Amino acid sequence: MSSPAKYWFLPGIAAMLFLVALPELFRSSNDFLKDPATARHLRAGEIMIEQGAILQNDPFGVDQPPRPWVAFEWLFEVAVAVLVRAGGLPLAYAIGFLLFALLPILLWRFLMQQQISLPVALLYSLGASLVFRSHLLLRPVLLTYLLMIVVVAWWYRYREAPDKWSWVVLPLIFAFWANIHGGFAAALLFLGLSILGRLIDYRIQRRPVDHAMMTWLAVLVICANATLLTPHGWRLHQLIWEMVFHIKSFAYWNEFRPLQFIPLTPLALAYLFIIGVLALGRLSAHSIRWSWELLLPLILFLYFGIKVQRHVMLLLVVAAVPVCRNLDACLNLLISPSLRQRLQRWAEIERHNLSHLWIIPAAAAIVIPCFLSGPGAKSLRVGDQNISAAAIEFIRAHRSQFQRPLVTTWNAGALVYHLAPDFRITFDDRTEFYGDARLKPYIALLFTKPGWEKTLREGAYDSIILDHDFILVEALRHAPQWQLVYEDPYAVIFLPKP
Repeated sequence: MSSPAKYWFLPGIAAMLFLVALPELFRSSNDFLKDPATARHLRAGEIMIEQGAILQNDPFGVDQPPRPWVAFEWLFEVAVAVLVRAGGLPLAYAIGFLLFALLPILLWRFLMQQQISLPVALLYSLGASLVFRSHLLLRPVLLTYLLMIVVVAWWYRYREAPDKWSWVVLPLIFAFWANIHGGFAAALLFLGLSILGRLIDYRIQRRPVDHAMMTWLAVLVICANATLLTPHGWRLHQLIWEMVFHIKSFAYWNEFRPLQFIPLTPLALAYLFIIGVLALGRLSAHSIRWSWELLLPLILFLYFGIKVQRHVMLLLVVAAVPVCRNLDACLNLLISPSLRQRLQRWAEIERHNLSHLWIIPAAAAIVIPCFLSGPGAKSLRVGDQNISAAAIEFIRAHRSQFQRPLVTTWNAGALVYHLAPDFRITFDDRTEFYGDARLKPYIALLFTKPGWEKTLREGAYDSIILDHDFILVEALRHAPQWQLVYEDPYAVIFLPKP
């Protein structure tokens, strides 16, 4: 094989995947900013920059004194706020979109390094990219998907024995990740279960635990301790434990619901595809060799994927190598030896192609200024699909009548973003902050479940700002004590009758 330098200027598939994604940036869709958490993240970051400190108490709620709050995504919030200050909302939008565009590229490079055939790696990377689009949002979970690919790829590359850089790079990744998003726990689980599975394999094979295995255990312990390097320490880990095992109200939000198979959703289709290919591999003599090292993380993430549909994205990363190797085994049975050799030569060229290391930064450096000066950047608006600009102006014009508003998880983030700092909310999308005790009566109120009138009275709300999706809207239209004062396609606002 020729020197990798030979392919430095030859655009490879990784570079092409990035270049193909760039035109969508100029579509400037507010869908990337529609999640209610995005607006809240932006406002929280601005507050932390202004105060010069990480938030320890809730800056948005009506409770006085403010309740303690674990701002576990503080680093993402501050970073995005810095981008907004440097280049406005369009700069944060562009950087976030380009990070999303890296997902299939990282996955592609990972599969190439694992000797996966070129067509299988390309199809899997493109298919995974389509599934990831269900979370095409400016949220910290985007970095969780990127870092999950990095950690899984690192394990597969150095699974026999961690190299010297593993002692430095992996702990730094986990320390950074713990200040960005709680998804670092998934990567720790992957590493821990992979190591445990290998120990089981050693036990079955009557092999002694070797130095490499002890080294990986030590690296895992250091990575776990690195996640304590946050302003919250153990409180963050306690919060993640509660979020995963104790708070049930997450099940009311769509992304945390179990997979839907009827009708078949894209996430459910991806899950069935993974199950089907893994099952097919069990029937083939040319499939991967099963081991507990492989099975334990797969079983856990298969469970997480069916329990919470957003975790299918993590399953796509964890299952990438076993699924693609099974597909490779099937492909080898269908193509001729000569075609197989040509594909192998092409894949070898791709493995040594480093052109993406300069093409991607160069393309980003050219595209971002063009985007910032274009008309699409000027049309961006946070919360465009959560609440209209006209509704915001109505509330601003009658500000004194909105001291304790009943809001929804859909519009609360946009309200505090546009009306802060003096506008306060009663609820937003932070399920882990409010907990089941406060959220269950609130959800029952929105859907007029038994006892909703009592919950409405006890809330002592002086205004109600809803979106049209809730049954409570129709109930309030006929309620003698409330009057409709504003309505548009995005919001319905009620005030008490005099």
